[in-house]
Amino acid sequence: MDKGKFVELSASTLQLGDRVRRGPDWSFGDQDRNLPGTVIGQDEDGIIWVEWDHGQENVYAYDEQRHIYKIMKVNEPRILVDEIIAVGCKVVRGHDWKFGDTDGGPGSIGTVLDVRRDGKVVVRWDCKRTGLYKMGYKGRFEIRLKDGNAQTSQQARDRIPGRRHARRRSSSDEESEYLSDVTTTSTKHASDYVIPIYSDSTVSAIWEYQDCSDWKKYPDEINIKIERAYQRETKENNLRNGSYNV
Repeated sequence: MDKGKFVELSASTLQLGDRVRRGPDWSFGDQDRNLPGTVIGQDEDGIIWVEWDHGQENVYAYDEQRHIYKIMKVNEPRILVDEIIAVGCKVVRGHDWKFGDTDGGPGSIGTVLDVRRDGKVVVRWDCKRTGLYKMGYKGRFEIRLKDGNAQTSQQARDRIPGRRHARRRSSSDEESEYLSDVTTTSTKHASDYVIPIYSDSTVSAIWEYQDCSDWKKYPDEINIKIERAYQRETKENNLRNGSYNV
């Protein structure tokens, strides 16, 4: 383990797993890319480790005695882009949980501190215990996202009319797959799954919503977001069923 990673904090107003943004004494330009981050540890000298939502890590002063606050605590959920889980996400026990009450008991909530390529994640539970759990490793899910965890901004949500029915039409064979009350792991309808994207990547399907008796295409930027949400859910289901090849 890297020095200071996953270590509980000595501060009284900030905890391991808290979500943060640049504080009143911030002096690091756009190092955070104006995004929130997650506290993932503390060095021996009290310097706080933060992983920003864009993936980079760094250390920052948070000194309650000298009132130096390079970062500050915020109440902002982690917003997923193409991931099924990410640092800062809130999780609970999954279908394959087998660790008794080491998480603090039924209903306990944890925060993801690290996501590894082998399908395992480091979680810090609110009871201040930290452990390594399977999230897709060999098709096993010892944890899962807490309901409503991957939230969207209201500003983005307001740009799209909510629709009850949607369908996915493959652009290769023009076949349609009808989905009623389209859902993902964290939203009620596909049209509500508004997530930020950092590229203009194209997708291989067209999403349409039903307006009375007509089917209308979503705008291109919304089509990309819904398709990514659909593909992510399909990937997670395949991993759970052990049928996804990597």
